[in-house]
Amino acid sequence: MAYTGKRLFDLMASGLGLLLLSPLLLLIAVWIKLDSPGTVFFVQKRVGCKGRDFRLYKFRSMIRQEWESGLLITIGERDKRITTAGYFLRKYKLDELPQLFNVFVGDMSIVGPRPLVRQQTEIYPDAYREVLEVKPGITCRASILFSNEDELLGMANHPEEFFSEVLMPAKIRINVEDAKDQSFSADLRMICSTITKRNRQRLSQVLTAEEIALCHKYLDRFPENF
Repeated sequence: MAYTGKRLFDLMASGLGLLLLSPLLLLIAVWIKLDSPGTVFFVQKRVGCKGRDFRLYKFRSMIRQEWESGLLITIGERDKRITTAGYFLRKYKLDELPQLFNVFVGDMSIVGPRPLVRQQTEIYPDAYREVLEVKPGITCRASILFSNEDELLGMANHPEEFFSEVLMPAKIRINVEDAKDQSFSADLRMICSTITKRNRQRLSQVLTAEEIALCHKYLDRFPENF
């Protein structure tokens, strides 16, 4: 459960972040407009705490983000839908910066499980129920561990099945573990790990034996650098 003062920390951190990063946010917005036709922001309904929908904001990183094909994942580092600016933004996670506004208004937290679209939560209703007891966040242990998810999906022989049968259940398991043990010190460690990319666990260290066995079903080999 959330610790005392978490909302105050989120409010102060997001407010300060929006203020200090405003020049960068403006530059990114201009770059997106010059790079490809379309809006600056990608806005999508996501499922928040207690199952309530909210509008999540990201910098637009793709040519088409209407998910008309039903594909809810991006595959490989060079998915053809990703723009030139979007490739850079996604590589350094800068497309997530507008979510500081989501944190400021109370929809999200700085640290918490990444919010999903309802279509995804309905695939795992029982497993995901505990995750919905806390606010979603910009960063979390699962998002750090799976930061190279696009690359991993690009290696899979059946990417969508690999995502739904292996990656999502593993992320939910990790999120449930972390939702039960929230603390200010844990949040600070997570933020530092996100920014500095230091003291990070490897994916192979946290997956269960069953999850690793499933990985081998979809991957010719489990990459050593993961």
